[in-house]
Amino acid sequence: MKEHPEVSQRRAEVNMSDVLADPVVRFFEKYHVPLKILFAFVIPISVPVYFFNQSFKWSLISQFLIRYPLNLNITWTINSFAHKFGYRSYDKNIKSADNFWTDFLTGGEGVHNYHHVFPWDYKASEWKSLFSNTTTWIDMFAKIGWAYDLKRVSPEYIKLVVQRRGDGTHKFCDE
Repeated sequence: MKEHPEVSQRRAEVNMSDVLADPVVRFFEKYHVPLKILFAFVIPISVPVYFFNQSFKWSLISQFLIRYPLNLNITWTINSFAHKFGYRSYDKNIKSADNFWTDFLTGGEGVHNYHHVFPWDYKASEWKSLFSNTTTWIDMFAKIGWAYDLKRVSPEYIKLVVQRRGDGTHKFCDE
């Protein structure tokens, strides 16, 4: 699918100079490929061989040919299943949907209709998902001061949006 020209134009208008000036970001930009090879392949293949006495052949098969493609495909389900199957509790007029299985498989990223309607909410979900690894990490970093100024959507605003644009599946529709 070809990207709409306005998306490219708007992306070019975003000032990223502060982020790109950060030494941590610059480090990871510079060493992205070797770090990816190290953390996605070398370490996952080496650990079973050296610590669990697994053969290199089976470690390579399990980590490179099974784990890595499976992980990528599960991640990609967000942009396929979560835009096709599920509830549109917050806005029935957009393609993104809230999908339990996508939420389960991706560690909390399947509440996609909510995420598109309220993109500023750091939790990307109204509910505390059992699977929300990302929210758990952000909450942990907030407790130690590494994450701050976290944005949330008020329940009153959620209720207003759900009643105006939702598909009728949200609990606020019963009120």
